[in-house]
Amino acid sequence: MTEGLSLILVCQESPWPARHGGTVDMLRRLKALHASGVRVFLIAWSEEPAKAGLVEELSKYAEKVEILPYQRGFKQRIKLLGKFFKYPGPVCTRWVSEKKMTLLLNAVKGFGAGHVMQDGLMAGGLARVLAKKIGLKLLVRSHNIEHLYWRQQCVRARGLAWLKIRLRLVGLERFERDGLRLAARFFDISADDLLAWQKRGFINGLWLPPIVAVDAVGSADFERTPDFDLAFVGNLRMPNNIEGVRWLLDEVIPVLSEHLGRPVRTLVAGSAPSAEIVRLIERTPQAVLLPDFEHLGDVLASAKVLVNPMLAGSGVALKTVDMLLSGRSVVSTSQGVSGLPSELKAMIHIEDSTEAFAEALADSIVDERSLEQAREQRELVSALFGPSAIRPLLKVLAGGEASS
Repeated sequence: MTEGLSLILVCQESPWPARHGGTVDMLRRLKALHASGVRVFLIAWSEEPAKAGLVEELSKYAEKVEILPYQRGFKQRIKLLGKFFKYPGPVCTRWVSEKKMTLLLNAVKGFGAGHVMQDGLMAGGLARVLAKKIGLKLLVRSHNIEHLYWRQQCVRARGLAWLKIRLRLVGLERFERDGLRLAARFFDISADDLLAWQKRGFINGLWLPPIVAVDAVGSADFERTPDFDLAFVGNLRMPNNIEGVRWLLDEVIPVLSEHLGRPVRTLVAGSAPSAEIVRLIERTPQAVLLPDFEHLGDVLASAKVLVNPMLAGSGVALKTVDMLLSGRSVVSTSQGVSGLPSELKAMIHIEDSTEAFAEALADSIVDERSLEQAREQRELVSALFGPSAIRPLLKVLAGGEASS
């Protein structure tokens, strides 16, 4: 089915290095496309477009790679001033000059693909231009209902972060809706978000699950004695994750400590921890911060129970899927399991109140989980979110109509 398939993939940021859920999702899908035999022309943005090894690493999975700089300097913003009245700010900072656009158009024409795929909303400006000017079908990968997601982040942000997010929201909903209307197909990460779009009249969508890294998570020894009672893994600078960690450390863990009759050994791991995360860890007994770790499997294997205390968001919390793949017990809020199939939700302890969440954690810490339970959990996650999850996209690329 994949023989001779080609795709122009425009990612809103470089998939490598994968520092948060969005880039992890992009990189895993890129690898799955490569493993399926799809020729990919990758276009993406990076803070360090000349970073050593960047193009070389991405070239393992893409036949052609073009890394672009963001347009964030004062002179660039002045030149793009007119764009800021028409498009959301993050789309404008990903604009390219007329000269560069001509080069990209020629390169894309020569690649011979039939589709341009926008991976992430902020890649929409360039992806739409390429598709329109060359006459290719536009595909869209939706990571969230972005305008709702960023509204939630804005409510939870403070200071300068609030202002940046507020500016990001200008024109965002209109731009997002326009992209779905223009797309031949859009692929939503979340079954729940897909249903929400369908209720608004967008019937051209398909569910495209995130892909789990079976090898990365399965590389650790899950039979070893855990060093921690609990572990949280996530982006440690996003307002909703900061809020969730704050609730976990300040409200849940004191109640949990009373249940256990001892301090709770807690690991908080993730990228770019904010100053508030550092303060929260410092004032919580037996809590450890692990920033910018390398091996996900080792982190997940280091705790007896994995926790997702997320109170707001959309899309799919990829960390919850990876937590399940580890075979460990998982305790989450309702928001932390949004978009997941019912079969996976059934494997998770889901609670939203402080007391109930703490009780679920206490029960899971005391419970002696069997290796058979862990194996069954991992097998189900692998079946639903393994490399074969890329099939709906492959079918569309091949000219078929994957079922909704």
